[in-house]
Amino acid sequence: MSENTRKGRPIAVPSTRMSRLAGFGKLATGIASRAVFEGARRVGRGEIPNAADLFLTPTNVLKVSQELSRMRGAALKLGQLLSMDTGEFLPRELAELLSPLRSEADFMPETQLRSVLNKEWGDNWRDKFERFDDLPMAAASIGQVHRAKTKDGRELAVKVQYPGIANSIDSDLNNALTLFSMSGFAPPKDRLEPMIAEAKQQLHEEANYRLEAANIDRFSACLGPQTEFALPQVQHDLSTDKVLAMSFVPGLPIESVEHDDVETRNRVVEQLCELALLEVFRFQLVQTDPNFANYSYDAKLGRIGLLDFGAVREVSLQEVERFRHFFAAGLAGDRARLRELAVEIGFYNSETPLAYRNTIDRMIVYGFGALRRDAIFDFSDDQLLEQLRSLGLELALDRGFNEIPPINVIFLQRKAAGLCLLARRLKARIPLRAMIEDICK
Repeated sequence: MSENTRKGRPIAVPSTRMSRLAGFGKLATGIASRAVFEGARRVGRGEIPNAADLFLTPTNVLKVSQELSRMRGAALKLGQLLSMDTGEFLPRELAELLSPLRSEADFMPETQLRSVLNKEWGDNWRDKFERFDDLPMAAASIGQVHRAKTKDGRELAVKVQYPGIANSIDSDLNNALTLFSMSGFAPPKDRLEPMIAEAKQQLHEEANYRLEAANIDRFSACLGPQTEFALPQVQHDLSTDKVLAMSFVPGLPIESVEHDDVETRNRVVEQLCELALLEVFRFQLVQTDPNFANYSYDAKLGRIGLLDFGAVREVSLQEVERFRHFFAAGLAGDRARLRELAVEIGFYNSETPLAYRNTIDRMIVYGFGALRRDAIFDFSDDQLLEQLRSLGLELALDRGFNEIPPINVIFLQRKAAGLCLLARRLKARIPLRAMIEDICK
């Protein structure tokens, strides 16, 4: 875990279904009342207000951010993902108001933390530790992480799951979807239902700490002993269904690299991009959560820490081959083959209206065009980003566009988007085309 300063507030996690429903109800009522007030104010000025503009005000977004931070769980996870879209669904300035959700979630007060650990480890659990920090070093959507040292000398990061979170995932996502639908930005129900079903499954897997422990072991085996990455080692004797004990991985938040020299910034992004390609094409096992907090950087050793393995998906050999052919066609500039593969992968189908297919094709062509044009790919190229964002927003806001790619494609797109956002922040320039050509062979 990275050595960041803990922010947020010690607030008890609402752990019953009724308490969480009440939180959503309070939030919805407040948002609606503020929207009515803002609408009346604009009408009084002679304006004709847009419904989405009334709900997506800075005040409302801040209130949503504060309440999601208090509730945690699936509700907070949704807010974290929205905060990373930077213009895809929310206006960029409003997404920035949600950005604290990625690193400043509220945390359990000591009494609630002690109750969870007493249940998992027994009342005398402190006897095993030389030190256990009650103040967490990190707090996320499913649990919070504490530094600790056992009496036998192990330096640990201990992830403790919030009480009631696993049982609230389905209802939280349903309630959050209703809440975000009020804004007018949510896609139609038939588009969202399969995505919500998969999101529920993914979050249930993230709440399964024994599964995450197994994922860490699998990634360690894939990377091997000589890896340039630092992975935690699971401490199985202290891990349970609701507690995951791991060796402590030292480092600073990965974003801190933006203050380093250009060689360091480029090397970090190159290593992360290479790892992502290996995950898909070699390991067939992908960590799909793009949150920056899942990575750290140890400047002394020059090593990237991989900190979270709750959101992991397997990629089938058939999917790998399709992506391999897709990259080959894109780098060769073969537009006809790209259109065939876009159907095979599931970006659209033969019945998709031509206008939508053309828009998606343009996004694909823009991306590969930038890869082919320059041997060194510049992630700070705002022109390419704005082209892709504009086309993506055009599709996202078109109520007639109902195409949902296969869920693995969605998660891989999310992974790629998260890496691009980090690379852009670090102003990285790397030989991305050569990396893709090498790994995709």
